[in-house]
Amino acid sequence: VFLSNMRVICLVILAAVLAAASSSLHPASSGSHFYRKLSAVHADQPVRFHVYLNQRNLDVLERMFWDVSNPRHPSYARYLSIEDITAIVSPASEHVEAVRAWLRAHGVADEEMELASNKESFKVITRAAVVEKLFNLRMFAYEHRSSGRVIVRGDRPHGIPD
Repeated sequence: VFLSNMRVICLVILAAVLAAASSSLHPASSGSHFYRKLSAVHADQPVRFHVYLNQRNLDVLERMFWDVSNPRHPSYARYLSIEDITAIVSPASEHVEAVRAWLRAHGVADEEMELASNKESFKVITRAAVVEKLFNLRMFAYEHRSSGRVIVRGDRPHGIPD
């Protein structure tokens, strides 16, 4: 019962984190009562973003988690290293290369993209003009109404094509 309750609590926490993270995917203009649209940014304005790839074998990792946590299982306390976990869940290399090729095809230079050590995301720092081409949108500066903080965001929701 304890493990079942703990699993439910973990899933609720995960759902809350995902819900909070998904709100950051919307453009600043969707929260117009918080942000004021200033102007389009210059084409050479640096813009930083991440492209996240889907993990695989999460069901396998979860099963292994429960096995190493169960005192009655032969794998009990045989914990995996970060390298082992990465090998299990990291995206397929052809998916990583497809995203890299898509970024290159839209003008992102190799030195502007960095693959995370766990191979699950690219960090990209490139020019606003390249971002506009990648996601078919316009980049604008927005000012937070209470703090005055200025951010650069797209003018509408965006995503990576299939």
